[in-house]
Amino acid sequence: MVDGSRDGSAGAALRESLLFVLADADSFADAVERTLAAICRAGEWEYGEAWVPEPAADGIDDPTAEGGDGGTERLALAATWAEPGYEAFLEATTAVSFGRDEGLVGRVWAGGDPEWVSDLGAADARFVRADAAAAVGLVSGVAVPLPHAGGAEVSELDPLAVLCFLTATPREADPTFASAVVDAVAETARLFGKRRAADAAAEERRLLDGVLDVTPFPVVVYDAAGAVERANEAARAAVGLDAAGLRERDRFDDRWELATPDGEPLGEADRPVSSALRTGEPAAARLRATLPTGERRTFDLRASPVVGDDGAVEHVVAAFSDVTESVAHERDLEARNDALGEFASVVSHDLRNPLAVVRGYVDLARETGEVGHLGPASEAVDRMDDLIRSLLLLARSGRAVGESRPVALADAVAEAWATVDSGAATLVVADDLPTVEADPVRFGQLLENLLANAVSHAGRAPAVRVEALADGAGFAVADDGPGIDPDRREAVFDPGHSTGGDGAGLGLTLVRTVAEAHGWHVAATGGVAGGARFEVRTDRSETA
Repeated sequence: MVDGSRDGSAGAALRESLLFVLADADSFADAVERTLAAICRAGEWEYGEAWVPEPAADGIDDPTAEGGDGGTERLALAATWAEPGYEAFLEATTAVSFGRDEGLVGRVWAGGDPEWVSDLGAADARFVRADAAAAVGLVSGVAVPLPHAGGAEVSELDPLAVLCFLTATPREADPTFASAVVDAVAETARLFGKRRAADAAAEERRLLDGVLDVTPFPVVVYDAAGAVERANEAARAAVGLDAAGLRERDRFDDRWELATPDGEPLGEADRPVSSALRTGEPAAARLRATLPTGERRTFDLRASPVVGDDGAVEHVVAAFSDVTESVAHERDLEARNDALGEFASVVSHDLRNPLAVVRGYVDLARETGEVGHLGPASEAVDRMDDLIRSLLLLARSGRAVGESRPVALADAVAEAWATVDSGAATLVVADDLPTVEADPVRFGQLLENLLANAVSHAGRAPAVRVEALADGAGFAVADDGPGIDPDRREAVFDPGHSTGGDGAGLGLTLVRTVAEAHGWHVAATGGVAGGARFEVRTDRSETA
C-alpha cells in the first residue's frame, strides 16, 4: 500500500500508471473505471467509486439525502471498481446521490479538500451509507477531489469529480496516500477533461447525425470556413454524391455552376451559405445548380448560422428542397395564363367583327326580304367557324406534348400536305430530310400550319420547298412568294396577326407554341431567292 513509509516514488509510479490508463481508455467512463482500479490496487483498497456532477432529475432531491435543495446540481455515481463480495454495497449505492456537504462525498465536493474517515460507522463521520458498508465489512475510507485542469484553485472551481475509496481494513488517516492520489489525479486532470469533452462532443455528433438522418429534408452543415462538415442521407441523395464526394465540393466549388432560376450566375454575396457565414444572419434564395450528372436542378435553400459565445459564426446549417418540377409547373401556368389572355384578345376582336357582319346582313334580309343579303352573312359565319376551330386547336395544344418518338420528316410532310387546300401550289421535298424526335400529332399540326401559311401568302401558284438546315440541326419550309418584311418577321407569330387573306391569324402562333413545347426554336427569315422561309431548329435531330 501507499503510506507514509514510502517516498515520493510511489506517487510518481501512480502518476505514470494513470497516464498509461488514460492513453488506453476508449472513453471517459472507461478512463474513470481504470483509474479507480489502478488506485485501488496501488493503495490496497477493496472498493472505489467516482462521482460526477449532474442536474437532479425534474428538480426532485434524492430521498435518501438530508438537507438537499431540489432542482440543484447533484453528484451521481459514474463508475465503480470492487473486489468480489461487495455487490450488496454497490446495489445500495446506485440509489444514492449527493448534494453539497451531504455525506463524505458531498463534503469533499463542497470543500475541495481530501477527507479521511477512519470509522465509517461513527456518528461524526456522517457517512450516509454506513449501514450498507457495515453489512459487507467496509470500515474505513477516503474521498479526494479530481480537480479541473488549468491551475485554478479548488476553492475557485468545483472539482471535475470526487473519487472515494473504501476498505475492510481499519486505517487511520494517511495524508501521504491522500496527497499522492491528489497529486497524481491533478496531473492527469487535463487528460480527464479532454476525454470527457471528447465524449460529450462525440455524443452530440451522434445525436445530431441521428436527427439529420431521420429528417426527410436535405440538410448540410458547413464549418466556419465554408467546408462541408456533414450531410444527411436526404442531401446526399438529392445531389447524387456520397459523403466524401460532397465534402470535396465546398461552397466555393465552381462545378456547382450556381445561378438564378433564369440562368444568371449567382454572385458570392447572393449565395445563402456565404451570406450567413459573413453576416451571421439567416439567408435564403431560390437557385439553380448543376449536379455531378450534368443535370440542372432548381432548389429553395435556407442557411442559418450557429454563433458561438464570442459572436463568431462557428457553423452554418443549410436546408434545401428540390423545386425543379414545381418551378416548371409555375412557368407552364404562367404561359397558359398568357395564352388565355391572348385568346381573350383574339376572341374579343376577331369574333366581334364577323358577328357584326352577320347581324347587319341578317337585319337587311329581314327588312328587304332579299335572301341575297344572307350570302355575306354565311361567309362571315364560315370565318367564325374557322376561327373557333383554330382557337380550340391552339388551346388544346398549349405547351404540352405527348410521348416523343422518331418521326421521318419526309413522311410527316407528305401527310400534312394532303390535308392542306393546296390549289395550284407545288411541293418540293429535299432528299436529305432528317428524322426528328417529336409527338407525331403535335408535329403534324406544326407542319400543316407552316404549309398552309405558305400556300395562303405566296401567290396564286407558289412553289413550297421543305429542306434540311445546312448544319443538320432542323429543317426549313420556304416559298417563292413576296416574303416577309424584316421588321415584321417576329410579329407574324403573335396571336391574331395576319398578312392578308381570311385567316384568323393563329396558324403561326400554333407553330411556335408546338415548337417550344418540344424544346425547339422557330424563326421567320428570308429565302435565298426571295420569299418567306421558316426555320425550325430541333437541336435533337439526327440524319435519317
